[in-house]
Amino acid sequence: SSGLRMGRLSDDPLSAVAAVDEHAVLDRLDAYQGAGDAASYRLGLADNVMTDIINQLTSAQTTALSARGSEVTQGTRDTAANELLAIRDALMSDINTQFQGAYLFSGSNVTVAPFSASGGTISAYQGDNDTNAIDVGSGRAVASTFDGGAILQGSDPVHLLDTLTNLAAAISAGDAAGIDAGIQALNRGFDRATGAQARIGNDQRSLDDVRAMLISGHAQ
Repeated sequence: SSGLRMGRLSDDPLSAVAAVDEHAVLDRLDAYQGAGDAASYRLGLADNVMTDIINQLTSAQTTALSARGSEVTQGTRDTAANELLAIRDALMSDINTQFQGAYLFSGSNVTVAPFSASGGTISAYQGDNDTNAIDVGSGRAVASTFDGGAILQGSDPVHLLDTLTNLAAAISAGDAAGIDAGIQALNRGFDRATGAQARIGNDQRSLDDVRAMLISGHAQ
């Protein structure tokens, strides 16, 4: 015997199977890495949106508190009301954010904007409470869309966009009870928004862990 291995795969079926398995594993790792890149972009964008939503709600809380009290002038109340309406419009723009043509905050209903306005009236939430996810590793998935209704309304009777409209009207009218109710609704909305951002952060950390394992798998 010459001691040389033959060049045909059929001459060494165990090595052939091992080679096929290795290629399958590498292909799967590459697929997960591609999915991880897509998920990272989506989660990063969602995190940025939530940061702006939280900042807008903080501004709304400060503005509403500054307009409360019998000593506040009508001019100050009207200015505050206009600021709240501008914040409302900014929030609507945030929650209607798209990524590659798909709405991030419409749940699984990605082709429809979460909220729309017509004739000065803002719609109810147009998405659903299902969310899409991306498989980024074996048995590991992260969210790729989010429930905008849960963020802007939750269990409240109206969503935050209408809350800001009503709060602006209450401030202009000097309606103390309406102002207090609006501030309380903003506080609840703030809690929902910070909770949503925390969940996005958890997914980002989970994704980082998975990607580190995938890089390690490629290196082996």
